[in-house]
Amino acid sequence: MSGSRFVDTLKALGYPKAEELDPQSFDWMFENETVLPFLEWFSDNVTPANVLQPTEIREFEVLAQSPEGILEGLELDQALQNISLEVEEDVSEEKLRDDIERLSREVEDSKEKTDTLLRRRDKLRVHQTALAHKLSKVEKLEVSAKHAYKEALEQSRTDNDQINSTYENVVKSVSELSSFHTGEGLCEDKSSTFMAQMSLDDYHRAEQHFTQELTAYTQKQFFEGMARMAGEGDSTCEILEISDPQSLLVKGESKDVSDKDCQEMSRLQSIYPMSEIQRINALVDQQQLVFACQYAERKIGTLQRERPPTEIEALSDQLENVQSDVSKIKREMARLTENEIPSAIEESSVLQKTYVLKGDYDLKLARQDYFTSNQDQIINQLVQQRSRNEFLAMAYEVEARNHRDTHKLLVAVAMDLQRNSKELKDRMQMMSDPSITAARHQRGTISDRDTFMTRLHNIVDETDATTDRHHLFLTYSGLVEGVEKLKDHLESLHTSHASTSCSQDNRLALLEKNVKSFEAMVYTGSVRGGQPVLSPQTLIDHQGQLENELQKLEQTILEIVTDLSRKEKILKTDSLQATERELFLYFFNDPERLDQVLQDLNTRLQAQLVS
Repeated sequence: MSGSRFVDTLKALGYPKAEELDPQSFDWMFENETVLPFLEWFSDNVTPANVLQPTEIREFEVLAQSPEGILEGLELDQALQNISLEVEEDVSEEKLRDDIERLSREVEDSKEKTDTLLRRRDKLRVHQTALAHKLSKVEKLEVSAKHAYKEALEQSRTDNDQINSTYENVVKSVSELSSFHTGEGLCEDKSSTFMAQMSLDDYHRAEQHFTQELTAYTQKQFFEGMARMAGEGDSTCEILEISDPQSLLVKGESKDVSDKDCQEMSRLQSIYPMSEIQRINALVDQQQLVFACQYAERKIGTLQRERPPTEIEALSDQLENVQSDVSKIKREMARLTENEIPSAIEESSVLQKTYVLKGDYDLKLARQDYFTSNQDQIINQLVQQRSRNEFLAMAYEVEARNHRDTHKLLVAVAMDLQRNSKELKDRMQMMSDPSITAARHQRGTISDRDTFMTRLHNIVDETDATTDRHHLFLTYSGLVEGVEKLKDHLESLHTSHASTSCSQDNRLALLEKNVKSFEAMVYTGSVRGGQPVLSPQTLIDHQGQLENELQKLEQTILEIVTDLSRKEKILKTDSLQATERELFLYFFNDPERLDQVLQDLNTRLQAQLVS
């Protein structure tokens, strides 16, 4: 609007090519508050009377070039005083009368205009006072609004800086986390950060070497070692498995081996007395030789210390004594050999079987202890190997779980950032709407780009809807007038609604009164407690029976629904019942699917048994 005023002023002043100027191209000048007062004064006060015409400019140039020059200062004042006004002496009375009447009318018109201007001045003064009062209130509101705006702006800047720092920290943390996972920042000689990044070739080689060594040790201990312990070159030993019913320890020796053992035991019992007598005789002979040697040594020592007797009688006495002792000993030996030793041998032959069996079982137990101790060592080594593998798998699982948690956090951060970006774009799009953008210069017309105000004007202005007339341009004043008309129309509708409500209340009161009178007329004289019989008795009985059946049906339906709810709850909580229900459905509706399910269950059961 301001650009168009400026262009109209230029056209009125006769500016060259003013018709070709675009008013909108001058709107930017009116947005500058320092130039705005001058432009408004220029558009409102400058007229063609304030501008020199081309002829006047040419005459001035000729006068400036004349030898007399242009009068200025005192010379101009003296020239104006010496000018004599020529008075026309031949003026008629009629012309003077007409001039006086014309001047009187002009004076009256001037007075009327003056009175009108005075009234307008008073009204404008009152309006100015009201506006000044409003302006004083508006200034306070403006100050408080500016203060609130500054606080909001500072808070917004603080929040913006905080958000920027938060985003920078998030980007930095994500970058560090990414480099931490990819291992870009690690040195070549530094170990990997995660176990998934470490090479397990050395570990697998060590485990393979350990398995080979353990296999060789097992073969050596359970085959070669047992053979050496048993003293047999072709001993066939195997790992003890008590759960195997075919094991020798569980089923025992065969019948042939047992018969051979019995025959060997009989043979040992048969030769035991003779061998025992031979052993005792050998022991006796050994002791005789030992004692003879000891006696000879004592005699030699005695002969060396003392002189032997030379008397024959003494020697004969000694010989007799010795012979008597020898005869006693022989008798004692004969008695032992004939009586006590055979009975003792016979008694010990009974215990000889126990000694043989005990020795056999001691040998077997020694072999079994050797076997089980080596087997425990192998089992301990296998348990340690399995514990190492399970610990490694557990470490990988823990690391994978931490990676999954980190991935969830990163996905949540990414979704949050996407949501914030979308909200920011929506806010920016909303703030770019011209309807909420404050213009630097107050416009009188509604811009074509302001679709919101255009639609609002079309809604409020009823003249466009009732007639086919379209405005050349839309103004805010027209919008305000339309709103005021809409407000007046709303007040008239409220008034009409109030009057209509009163008339409706009266009609409702009259209708209630008529209904009560009709009820009194209909129910008067009734024999059923004030209620008339509107149907036959048979129909009423059947209706009662039908109501009873409906109540029973409702009760049955409620019981069925309760039973269904209970069964659904059981199926939800008990997976076995749900599986059983599915199998029943397959049994009646889809036998092929039932066969497939049973085959799958059989396969899974066999797999579990194998594992």
